[in-house]
Parts: sequence; C-alpha cells; structure tokens
Amino acid sequence: MAKQNPYAANASFTNGLRYEIGDGVKVNLQKAFQYYQKGAKEGHYLSQLKIHQTKIRIFPTLLFTVLSLLSIFYFLIIGFLWIGFLLSFVCSIAILWFDRDYYWYQPGLGAIWYRLNLYLAFLVYLPIGTLIPYFAGSTYFPILLLLVIGFFIFGAGILLWISNKDIRHGLMTIYGFTLLVLSITAYFIPSNGVAYSTIQVEGGLRITGYRVSQPDVVIPERINNQPVIEIGDQAFANTNIKSVYIGSHIQSIGVAAFANNALLEEVFMEDGVPLGQAMFANNESLTSLRLPSDATSIPQYFLYNVQSLETLILPSSIESLGHFSFYQTRALTPIPLVEPLSFIGHYALSGFATFESIILPDTVEFIGVGAFSDLPNLKTFEFSPAIDLIPNNLFENNIGLETFTVPSTVRYIGDYAFYNATNLTDINLHQDIVYIGESAFRNNYALTSITLPDQMTSIKDYTFFNNYALSEVNLPNQLEEIGVGAFQNNSHLNAIDIPSTVTSIGASAFKNTPLYQINLPTNLQYLGEGVFAQNQVIQSIIIPESITTIPDFLFDGATSLESVTMLGVIEDVGRYAFRDNTALTSVVFQEGLISIGDYAFYGATSLTSVTLPTTLTSIGSYAFYGNALLTSINLSTSLIRIGDGAFANNASLTSIWLSINVTNIGHFAFYGCDQLTISYQGTTQPASWIVSWNPDGRPIVYQVEI
Repeated sequence: MAKQNPYAANASFTNGLRYEIGDGVKVNLQKAFQYYQKGAKEGHYLSQLKIHQTKIRIFPTLLFTVLSLLSIFYFLIIGFLWIGFLLSFVCSIAILWFDRDYYWYQPGLGAIWYRLNLYLAFLVYLPIGTLIPYFAGSTYFPILLLLVIGFFIFGAGILLWISNKDIRHGLMTIYGFTLLVLSITAYFIPSNGVAYSTIQVEGGLRITGYRVSQPDVVIPERINNQPVIEIGDQAFANTNIKSVYIGSHIQSIGVAAFANNALLEEVFMEDGVPLGQAMFANNESLTSLRLPSDATSIPQYFLYNVQSLETLILPSSIESLGHFSFYQTRALTPIPLVEPLSFIGHYALSGFATFESIILPDTVEFIGVGAFSDLPNLKTFEFSPAIDLIPNNLFENNIGLETFTVPSTVRYIGDYAFYNATNLTDINLHQDIVYIGESAFRNNYALTSITLPDQMTSIKDYTFFNNYALSEVNLPNQLEEIGVGAFQNNSHLNAIDIPSTVTSIGASAFKNTPLYQINLPTNLQYLGEGVFAQNQVIQSIIIPESITTIPDFLFDGATSLESVTMLGVIEDVGRYAFRDNTALTSVVFQEGLISIGDYAFYGATSLTSVTLPTTLTSIGSYAFYGNALLTSINLSTSLIRIGDGAFANNASLTSIWLSINVTNIGHFAFYGCDQLTISYQGTTQPASWIVSWNPDGRPIVYQVEI
C-alpha cells in the first residue's frame, strides 16, 4: 500500500475544520477534535498540528511563569510586592499575546492554561498590583493606570457590544466598569497607606506627609506591615488636623512637623516621645497639650506664637528651654522654672505675658538674648548666682517693671537690656559693674536718676536715649567716652558734670537736652555732630583748645546761645553748626580757619559781628543767610569760594570787599542785601562767577584795595 501524502487533502481534517468553525454545521469542538485525531492517525500533518495545539506550549509558558514567580518573590523580599504583581501582569499579557491564535480547543489543557493566565492577569495581578501601592502610600501612579485601563476596556466593550451583541463583549464591558468603580472607590477608602506618605529609613518608615482631610490623627504603629518610627520635617504642617495622638513607638520627630495648623486644638504625646524643633509653631488654636513626662529639653521654636494655650504641665526633668521655645505664648499660665533647669535660650519666654514674678533656680547657667522680654506684667526677677551678665534685650518692653536691683554677681549689662521698660523708676547699680551696653536704658521714660559705677569708662550709644524724666546723672570719675545719642531727648536733665577724663562725646549725645551749663573737659579730643543741637536754654559755652573742628549741627537750634568762646584754632566750621542761633551776637575765629560749611550761621538773626581770619578760603552756601543785623564783614585775600546765597537777606549789610582770588561766587550770593556796596580788587568781573551772583544789581566798585 502506498504511503499517504501528509499534506494532501484529508476528509477527516476537512470534517474537523467544519465542526471547529461551524461551516454548514453547528460548532462542535468535541467532534472536531475526534476528526482531527482520526486524521492524525492517518498521518495527516495539519491534523497532527491541530492535536498538538490542544497541549500547553512548554518553553514560553515555563519562561514567563518563572519570570512571574521570580518577580513576585523578589519584590516581596525587598518590600515592593506591588511591582512584582505588575511585572507578573506584564508576563501574563505576553503569554496571552503569543498564544492568542494558538489554543483552539477550549476543553484542552492549553486553552485552560490560556484562560487561567487571562483571569490571573486581569482579576489578580492588575488590581492587586495597582491597589497595593496606593493603600500603602507609596505612589498614586498605579491606581491612575487602573483607572485608565478600566476606562479603555469599558469603552471598547460598549462599542463591540453595540456592533455584534457578543456575550463576551458584554462581559468585557462589565469588567471595565468594575475596574472603574474599584479604582474610584479605592480613593475614598480610609487607609494608613493612603493617609500618609512615607519613605524607608533604617529600622522602619518615616512619615513625610498627610494626604487626607480627616481631622483626628493617631500616628499608626505600622504602615504596609512596616513599623513607623519617625515623623519627618513638616509632615503634618499646614493641614486641617484638629487633634493628634503620638505613641511611644515614634523615635524621631523632624522640624516643624505639626507647625502652622490653624485648627489644631489637642495634642497628646505618650512618655518616651521625642520633641522636635518648631513642632507646634504658629498653631493659634492649640488649647490642650500633654508633654512626655520624661522630656528633658524643650526644643527651639517648640511653641512659637501659640497664643491660645492656657495650661501646660512642664515635666520636672526639663533641663533646657530652647531658643524661642515659648515665644509669644501670651495666654499660658506661668510654668515652673525649677532645678535641673540650666539653659534658657534666646527669646525662650519672650511674650509669656502672664509672668509676674520669676525666681531662677541656682542651676541656671545660661540666659539667652531677650529671654524674658515683652513680659508686660513682670514685676520682680531674681537671677541665679551663676549668671554674671544681663544679656541683650533681656527685659525689653517689660512695662510692668518699676524697680530693679542688679545682683552683685552681675558685672555686664547687655545692649537694650532694659529697652522700653517705660515704667522703670529706679535702677540700682553696684560698683562692680564694668560694662553697660548700647541702648541699655533707652526709652525708660519714668527713670529719674542714675549713678553709674566707678569702673565704667564708656557710656555706649543711646544708653539713656529718650529718658524724659531723668533729672540727675552721676558719671564715673574715670569716664572716657560718651556715645552717640547717649543722653538725647532727656527733657528734664538740666545739669551734668562731665568728668575731666572724657576725651570723646559722640554725635547727638545731648541733643534736645536742656543743659543750662556745659563745662567741656580741657582734654576733650572729639565732638560729634549735633552734640548740643536743639538745646534751647544754654547761653554760653567754651570750646576747649584741643578741639579743632566745629562739627555739623553742633549747636543747631540753640536759640538761647549768646556767646561761644573757642580757645583753640578752629580749622573747619561744619554745616548747620550755628543755625538758628537767634541770640548769638558775635563770633571770633582765630587764624587757621579754612572753611565755613553750608548754613553754618543760617538764621542767626542777632549776629552783629563776625571776625574771620586771613586763612579762610571757603564760605559755604547760605552760611550767613538771614543775619539781618550784620553790617559789615571782612573777607581776606585767601578767600576763593563763596557759595549760593551765602550772604542773602542780610538787610543791614552795607559793605563787603572781595579780592581777585575769589574765583567762585554762587547763585544769589548777595540777594536781598538792599544796602550793600561791593568793593572788588580787580578791574572786571571774572567769568567764573555765576551770572546770578548779584541778582539785585548792587553797585560794584572796582580796583579797590584794602
């Protein structure tokens, strides 16, 4: 018998194909399989191929299955199981793609395996792989992927169902809709993984953010089956939480972890919970706070600007109060400052408005800048014996402080120490104090007298500025320097004895202070600007020989000053030095004077005589403006410059002589000098003189010698 051609037409294969695809008969895969078996026995190749396609393809199936299992196992170990499920989904999709036209026989093992992969991919791997990371708080991306896939399947199912009403497309539509519902519903299911964003740290998880609006927070012990041990910087800052419970499992809390929560009212911390910097800063509604009883330190900015908290039990174990830790806790009742407290940071208790009396324990070794400032009700204060310095701004704005005795252990008083203590009437300083800082007693409006310690050699800038009631000051015998504005605006200080050791008086030191008599030390080396400006009662003063410059504004507005005696050679008279000295009648300068500044004698309406030396080279703008009684003035051949309006409105001035060396005369230099005749040494007016120097056209006589 001749061997059958395996590729030739075969009746069994043809019948099997008819039953497989339903060609003229009802689809019957069982009969098709039987015909293919018969054809295979007959040696027909295509029939044999059909029988082979009912079995599982070993290599690709094994490959993708192993990859899927390895992915799940590996990512389970490292804590990212959801990535393993998504990779398994990809592997299953790959299997489905490669075998999409292969398994025709539904009851066959291969087709069963194909369907199993389909169900695993879309019913297990995809949902679990996208929901786990969302609920674990790892990432939002997978659940968005689930939403997109669900929307695509749902839409495609509807379109296919409309076109051919196939039951499979109906199931596809239902599945897509299920994914949509699942992804949307998951978003609204409360979950620690959803509520908290976290990162992996050594030993567990750190909470880095709060992502839901639930107002009551209990810090979980575990998220995604991992221990929560840390709360990160600003993790709960700027949220809408109202209450917080923190358990002892928390080992670290970052900066500003719960700061800036306008609605936060209640916080409970178990013993053992560490405290973080600025932990509850700017929580304006916080009214209840339980601190761990074993806390030893209040970190900096811990309760910064928490103005509604009224009561707080401070653990007796507290050793330090950090910088700004209780700053502006204005409603809080006084907390006990007891041993073993040793450190009080900068502005730690500033604005703690309810303190009336403070007694520091002997253990306190450090007090920071402004630590007890802005305490309006503080009346008494006692230092610890370990403190030798009153820090800068320590009692600033303490308007309730009326008397204060500096303890014998304190030798230094810092800048602005009692600044704006406006009701302080009496300050007792002992003789061992060696330093008082800038503005230390500034704006002490009620202070009436002060005796400074003998060891002091310098009064710093603005030390007694604006002390309106101060009427008696005893300066130390060894004093060398009086700083800028030191006694400015002391409206009741009429007399002060400046020690002979003083060599420097800073700008505005006695400005607007009505000293009737001023005896300047003979060894004085420096006078600052405006030292005696606006002193409207002084009538005479002697400038010692050691002073060679009259500073700007020195006697500006000294309306009662009648005479000034300058014992030494004055080289320069500063701007506004004698402005509006309406009682001043005469001034004599010795040889050596070089320049007179702008407005130097402006408005000196009683000035009748000014003696100027031959060394004078420059007269500034408006220097002698409005000297209505001045009749004549001698200008030497050394004079080079006359500024704008220098002699304007001198109605009594009748004559003035100008040498040929005068090369510059400014605008309106002789404006309003209605009786003036000008004598000029030269033959013609120099071109360098401003055209408007003589606006009234006063007569000029040329070729006049002295």
